[in-house]
Amino acid sequence: MKACIDARQALVVDNTNPGKRDRKLYIHILQENNFSIKGYYFQSGIHDCLARNQRRPGKENIPEVGIRGTYNKLELPCYEEGFDELFYVSIKNNTFVINEWNNEI
Repeated sequence: MKACIDARQALVVDNTNPGKRDRKLYIHILQENNFSIKGYYFQSGIHDCLARNQRRPGKENIPEVGIRGTYNKLELPCYEEGFDELFYVSIKNNTFVINEWNNEI
């Protein structure tokens, strides 16, 4: 992240950040460095998450307790956190569909 900030290069935080507190550090650092902040909320139905996880091989398969624990921490993002743009990502026919955020899922 620091290297991208120093180089003024766009970056992606590819991590599960289920709550506002989890996202706050990234948003704060990027705001301080005048980056535009886009958020992508991925459709997160617990049964779908568990089913996708079952198809993961070996160490990629996360214990169910981990998925449920993260799911229980899930807070919907909002512009007040500092996002410049927000998007909702769903899966239709094994393809990601991206729509502008409208504060509902």
